Amino acid sequence: MQVYDLIQKLANTHNREFVQLIKCEVLSFNENDNTIVCKPISSVFGSNITLNLSVGEGNNIELIPSIGSIVLIGYTDNDTIELLSVSDIDKINISSNIDISFNGGEFGGLVKVEELTNKINALENLVNNLLNTLKTTTIPLAPSGTYPFAPLYASYTPLSNTNKSEIENQNITHGE
Repeated sequence: MQVYDLIQKLANTHNREFVQLIKCEVLSFNENDNTIVCKPISSVFGSNITLNLSVGEGNNIELIPSIGSIVLIGYTDNDTIELLSVSDIDKINISSNIDISFNGGEFGGLVKVEELTNKINALENLVNNLLNTLKTTTIPLAPSGTYPFAPLYASYTPLSNTNKSEIENQNITHGE
C-alpha cells in the first residue's frame, strides 16, 4: 500500500469521488457528436471543456444549451463530467424505451402526421367524388321528366387536400 492510499484511509477519503462545480459559457454545439464546448467563467480549470451530451442508449434527456448561455458542470476526480444546469435552451432531445407523458397525457398519443395527412386526403377525395357524382346525377321521374341534382349541390365547393404543414407542429417531433 502506498503512502497516498494510507493518508486517504486515515482521512476517510479513500475511494471517494470529489466533485467540483464549474460555471461556463457555451461556445459551440456540434449536433453530429452531441457535444458542447464551454469556456470556464470563474474557475481554476483553465482550458475549454468539451462535454458529451449523450449519456448512452436507452432513456436520455439531452438539454441543448444556447450559444452564449451559462451552464453549470460537475467534474469529478475520475474525469466524469456532467451537465448539471443550463440557463437557456435551444432544444430538448428525449429518447426513451418507456412511456413518456406530457402535461398529464390526457390527450393520448401523438399522431403520425404523414399517415394522418394521407387519411384526411383520402376522405377529402371521397367527399369530392361523391359531390361530383351527385352534381351530375339526374333522376328520372315517372311518367315523364327528370329531376337534376345539380342545383341542390351547386353551392358546395370541392375540398382542397390537406397539406402536412397545416396540421404539423414542427417544434415537437417524435419517432416510432
